[in-house]
Amino acid sequence: MFGEKTDFIIIASAFSLFAVLFFGYFFLYAYGKYFGKEVDAVIIATPGSAGRKNNRAVVAVDNEAYDYYLSRREYNSGKFQVGTTVKVRVVPIISTIVTNTDYPELPVAIILLVFGIGFGGTFFKK
Repeated sequence: MFGEKTDFIIIASAFSLFAVLFFGYFFLYAYGKYFGKEVDAVIIATPGSAGRKNNRAVVAVDNEAYDYYLSRREYNSGKFQVGTTVKVRVVPIISTIVTNTDYPELPVAIILLVFGIGFGGTFFKK
């Protein structure tokens, strides 16, 4: 479009910005899971049923509402009713909560594995 060098700089800059934002978000999420302050959250609303899209309960932590995602098994267990207290960790920088069942490091590990296999095959050819 502009020239090979300019195109490379634009694409590399866009990819670098995406990578920094992607890995930064999941780093903060993982940091919140392992080093965040554990607090009690009160469930203030539950979904009518737990399906693929309707699986969010709303919890309150210090008068702030957060979405608490339930699996179908958790919803059907009956443990998560309005007024129930659950333990969560708050990540204030990205305004979200993390539970013990979240795995924020999994997407980063998968992306690194895919890139590692892709670039490894390129660099280690005989």
